[in-house]
Amino acid sequence: MRQTTSILFFARKTTQLKNGESPIFVRITVDGQRLDISLKKSIDLDLLHLLVQWLRPKFLYLNYGKTL
Repeated sequence: MRQTTSILFFARKTTQLKNGESPIFVRITVDGQRLDISLKKSIDLDLLHLLVQWLRPKFLYLNYGKTL
């Protein structure tokens, strides 16, 4: 029997802390069952946006021509 698994890191934008940052969570999915876990860390959303803009072209370059 085959199992599907995925791991996703995300910032919860709807919940902001007193310092204006958003908490970081990890979502683990196994066969469609999800579990969200707080990492007890936070990040400024503007910084996260810049980080994603910087990393996305590098990720696409590394995976060019490979099946995901």
